[in-house]
Amino acid sequence: MHHAGGKSLITVAVAPALVDQSAANTLSAAIDMQGYDRVRFIYQLGGMVNGGSLSTWAVESNESNLGNATNIVSAENSSNQAKLVNVANSDNNSVQVLDIYRPTKRYVGVYVDAVTANITLLGVLAERFRGTGVLPATQPSGHQYVNVRAS
Repeated sequence: MHHAGGKSLITVAVAPALVDQSAANTLSAAIDMQGYDRVRFIYQLGGMVNGGSLSTWAVESNESNLGNATNIVSAENSSNQAKLVNVANSDNNSVQVLDIYRPTKRYVGVYVDAVTANITLLGVLAERFRGTGVLPATQPSGHQYVNVRAS
């Protein structure tokens, strides 16, 4: 599905932050997939120190706090993990996307790791889709979508 806004729901998975290379990996908020069958994690990268790199991978869990989360792998090849590996500092100020179709558990999230140096992460958005193209009846408050056809 290539539609956004009215046919998808976008939430903040990771708020803007300086991801510290010496700290533990950053875990996103849990994204509830009930009623949805696809989620696209959109990473907004800011400045990365020379020689820095980012790795990130998707996890899933039956628990709303992502407790006991396991790595998401491809249905066709279980050794193919859903991840972005070694995004280099040459990709400063870029957008990276990790797209997950039909996770097997209700809650999904991502880990973010500043591998070799600090990274300015401008945020990670989670855009959920439903195969029918219609959003589930219940939506969180504060979600707005404006659709305008310009003349």
